[in-house]
Amino acid sequence: MKNRKSKFIVLGVSAVIVILLGVAGFILHQKQAKESNDVATKEIVLDKKSDEKLDAVSEKQYDTLKANLSSVSSTFTLIHQMANTKIEAEDNQIWGKADITKGRCKALLEYYADHKQEAKELLGEKDYEDLVDGITKWSKDDYSKSSRVHNIVWERLGGGNGKAKEK
Repeated sequence: MKNRKSKFIVLGVSAVIVILLGVAGFILHQKQAKESNDVATKEIVLDKKSDEKLDAVSEKQYDTLKANLSSVSSTFTLIHQMANTKIEAEDNQIWGKADITKGRCKALLEYYADHKQEAKELLGEKDYEDLVDGITKWSKDDYSKSSRVHNIVWERLGGGNGKAKEK
């Protein structure tokens, strides 16, 4: 009887630990996604009624983003969140969104041009070309490659839930 009770206690404690670790991991992931988005956007509010204001905001985003990019992999969360505004996830799970703006596209394209070798080594030739092509299209308001762009960075961020449906 005592041995059976000990097994239930060990099993119960193990289950509680697993649940707590899962909750902690989820909270940490949410916090990191929010911090990444905060760095990328710097609380810039878009006023879509005024092209002049939009251009000024886009330039601020460009300057801010340009100053904060530190590695090719540091671009993945922002690109993922930008793609999330244009894709449909296979399981309807989308984690984080950031507006696709000319300033962000310009900063990302310049960063990838300046770090082409590092990016190609990390992504591979095909994924690098597809990613740069997709961001270039975004800068021209063409979102036809958004699912491909999403899935390139989504895989580098660990995949899991939220894979984009290919169109």
